[in-house]
Amino acid sequence: MTISDAARGYRAAEGYDVPVMAVIAALATFAALLHVFTPFNHDEAWVLESAGRLLEGGRFGSDVIDVNPPLVWWIGAMPAWVARQIGMRADVVATAFTTLMAVFSFFAVDRLIDKSLAPHNPVLLLTIALLVLFTPGYDFGQREHWAVLLTLPYVAACSLRIDEVKLSTIGGIGVGIAAALGFCLKPYFLLIPVALEILVLLRTRRPFLCFRPETITVALTGLAYAVLIVVLAPDYLKRVVPNAMLGYWTYSGSLVRVLHAAVLLVIPSVAAAAIGRSTSNFTRTPALAQCFAVAGLAGLAAALMQMKAWPYHFLLGVLFLELYAAVLLLAGTPRGGADKIRYAGFAFLIAVGVLNSATEIIHRFDDRGTEGRVAELAAVFRANAGPNKAVFGFITSPRDVLPAAVASQTKWAAPFCCVYLLPAALRADEAPATKRDAIRDAAREQVETALAAIRAEQPGVIVVDAADRMLAFGDRKFDYIGWLEAHTDFADILRHYHEIDPIGSFRVFVRG
Repeated sequence: MTISDAARGYRAAEGYDVPVMAVIAALATFAALLHVFTPFNHDEAWVLESAGRLLEGGRFGSDVIDVNPPLVWWIGAMPAWVARQIGMRADVVATAFTTLMAVFSFFAVDRLIDKSLAPHNPVLLLTIALLVLFTPGYDFGQREHWAVLLTLPYVAACSLRIDEVKLSTIGGIGVGIAAALGFCLKPYFLLIPVALEILVLLRTRRPFLCFRPETITVALTGLAYAVLIVVLAPDYLKRVVPNAMLGYWTYSGSLVRVLHAAVLLVIPSVAAAAIGRSTSNFTRTPALAQCFAVAGLAGLAAALMQMKAWPYHFLLGVLFLELYAAVLLLAGTPRGGADKIRYAGFAFLIAVGVLNSATEIIHRFDDRGTEGRVAELAAVFRANAGPNKAVFGFITSPRDVLPAAVASQTKWAAPFCCVYLLPAALRADEAPATKRDAIRDAAREQVETALAAIRAEQPGVIVVDAADRMLAFGDRKFDYIGWLEAHTDFADILRHYHEIDPIGSFRVFVRG
């Protein structure tokens, strides 16, 4: 009996996977609880905290400044608004928001692949849910994770087109709107629909299929988003992007490091896919597997284009390649005597998929790790937030500090999460000579904006990173306090603060 055969009894007579969807709901609930009680992702924390400013009438590009485009903030404003209405912590609501997004995505995928000619069984749907919910680990709710959840139905719909299965116009429009939101979270993600449409064209030889409800909707929604950026966030294009081009290069890794990270992250999926392909007899590779593979490779290319060795950048590629391996392991007729190998490959894929989340659970009990630092910082923020309930940090990474701000329900004093241009000023000698003055000016302007925010908001706590190695500074050791006192009037500001015991590598200054 194959894995597919063992699952067929779960299918309800009406064609609705009641038991399967119930199990998926249970998995989603467990994922939500896991991420409520483990450290909240730092980038998501920044989005949530700053999205609140947009709800108060602020504008992206001036009141909220970030190198990334505004869509994730506009979407993130929804859980931020709900949190305010019900009086619940924003990180808890955001986790529930991501979980609901996942459930709707899985339901849509179930409806889509159930109509296709590709092999489908409840175990495949459960596997998709398990991998998509638990592979991200700490990066649950990151932009790449949202992108997978929003575009998963589109990838499944492409497999329908290859199999010449019809999709209703309304269904196509719904799939297209969700996919457009996912693909537009970062410009790099647009590689995925381009690659998928090339696949559909090559497999069907029908050029007119490029103009179907979901693709037309993706294009129109993307165009509307571009117009909204111009109208609602003009400063992002005029000021933020040019400054980011001057200074954000310090965050890039070397090609060797980026490729090394890519290889390590995709090897398990490739190995599982190789087991699935070598142990099954396929008349042809299922269209769903083809679409997952192409989406995964395009997602991997998008990560490489960003030139950073950060694991979450590879999440799109890793997840879609895991799903590619899952289809190969669950579909097709096993070759003689290959059942045990297929089961072993499937077990390996699942183990790799849940590894990050399992690690998060273990770290939950490590008082010296992220959980401990976030808890300590949050406690200090709560106790010393002051009348304006504001905090700030001289940091180049929001990790630990921004999750603590969200957990303590304090606000961030400045319009940006990090002084991300300052490392470029220190490393200006590595930039072309013609750009060095502009780099230093942009960094100085950002620092002065931070100091102005401190004077206006009078944050109760100022955190200063004092690690030997800090993100974006390369191999150079940097002393924030020394530099600020030498180049600004920060010494006058610091007179209103006294230093308490450090938390991890952070020096902590409390007002009063």
